[in-house]
Amino acid sequence: MLGAIPVSAHEFWLLPKNFQPKTGQTLEVEVRNGQKFAGGALGYFQTSVARFEKIQNAVAQRIKSRSGDFPAASFSVEQDGLMILVYQSTPTTLTYRSYELFKGFVEHKKLGDTLARHEERALPHERVRESYTRFSKSLVGIGTAIGADQNTGMLTEIVALKNPYTDDLTAGLPVLLLYKDTPRQHQQIEIFEKTPEGVVNISTVMTDSKGHATIPVNAGSIYMLDAEVMREPTAELAQSADVMWESLWANLTFKVPNN
Repeated sequence: MLGAIPVSAHEFWLLPKNFQPKTGQTLEVEVRNGQKFAGGALGYFQTSVARFEKIQNAVAQRIKSRSGDFPAASFSVEQDGLMILVYQSTPTTLTYRSYELFKGFVEHKKLGDTLARHEERALPHERVRESYTRFSKSLVGIGTAIGADQNTGMLTEIVALKNPYTDDLTAGLPVLLLYKDTPRQHQQIEIFEKTPEGVVNISTVMTDSKGHATIPVNAGSIYMLDAEVMREPTAELAQSADVMWESLWANLTFKVPNN
């Protein structure tokens, strides 16, 4: 797990094989890990998952997968409407090979005063260890796709304030970035766009004083949004996992229809 780029620099996302299935079809959902919207699909392993749900028409249901299932989820969609897929991982730890890698990650993700706090806490530059947890969502438009995204109660998440399958996105898709149910002000959201031709474009936006940001979108493209929280671990976590930092990753995927 310790390559030239630390695992924590890799995004983790849900990728439905069809973002706009018809009612009665089978929806297959991959769990993916990688960089620049490219990476390998992972199987479902119960010990790695704290929460795996589908929310549709105000009803939440646990996704019933078994350890070893590949893709991670496969089920029939029986109702029209926007479906929210929710995945929360269990915590995982990593060790950065060098302080420069840790610094580069923090600067790339614009994680505030993390480096200054590292010095204030008199933490060593060697063997920087981190615990990380993934909070991933995906929006699937089934049939008419009517409905709205919502705050699903995860520790951090990105909420779409318009429905990408039914609403006018001429001015972009407005989103809300949350941490502990509170808007995150002036924080970076990284945007990964995969065009119909398979070209990946990467850009960033910053949230405003209300935690809002607008994502520019193009018809036919698939999008992944990613934002991180870096915080000091609790004393219990720091001792039990032998870590200096805890990162929390919010991720959202969706597709913008062609028409």
